[in-house]
Amino acid sequence: MITVKLYSYLRKDHGRTTTVSYRKGMTIGDLVEELGISRKKALTVFCDHKYPPGTPLMDVAVQDNSTYHILPPAAGG
Repeated sequence: MITVKLYSYLRKDHGRTTTVSYRKGMTIGDLVEELGISRKKALTVFCDHKYPPGTPLMDVAVQDNSTYHILPPAAGG
């Protein structure tokens, strides 16, 4: 099971925290799509694991029993 914590307007559809069933080979892109979030709106994703250098964010494999934090793009000045 994967725990996902959402921030800002991404909470509108799923609340602050939700869970997703883990599937072998699942990527962050798959996780975002399963939640119905546009890849453009999931600009920043944090996890308790390190990512392989040079790997595009959406292609990184997720790990079971992990927590992922998804943040939308920020604007301001």
